[in-house]
Amino acid sequence: DPAVTSLFDGGGQTIEIDPRPAVLTIRQPSAPYAVESEGDEVAPGEVAELGVQTFEPFLVSGGQMVLRFNPAVLGGTPTVLMDQRHGKSTYTVTRRRGQIIVRFQSPDASLNTVPGDIIAVQFPTAATAPLGSSSAISIDTTRSYLLNRRGKPIPLRFEAGAISFE
Repeated sequence: DPAVTSLFDGGGQTIEIDPRPAVLTIRQPSAPYAVESEGDEVAPGEVAELGVQTFEPFLVSGGQMVLRFNPAVLGGTPTVLMDQRHGKSTYTVTRRRGQIIVRFQSPDASLNTVPGDIIAVQFPTAATAPLGSSSAISIDTTRSYLLNRRGKPIPLRFEAGAISFE
């Protein structure tokens, strides 16, 4: 409730709050976990901040994510990072035309202890991308998976994102 909510920074200055409506979705215990390929809105030629995002904590010991994209919108070599704040992991990256393959392990199964962007991709875009256009970023559902602490596949539901050029 913005009328009765306030935040202050370390110097006592008021921090502006921009409340946004949202929907709370309660997943059935047997339902798959949602994993999204996160998109971005950029000007042509800028670096898009993409990623693979989870929405709730569940322990991951390893896996593979294959991101698919239109190679015509790529303007350079994408950089892949896995932030250790989401859990300890090691990873390898393979780049092929129209895809980025990230293989990873978390021997202590701490990956995704904190949900969010478990894989971040800095994606240079082509300066020739048409303004107002959009290009899908998706997870290859046949080649992407996450493993639980016993090395068994975790049921997942994949959601696609997009790069929008504005």
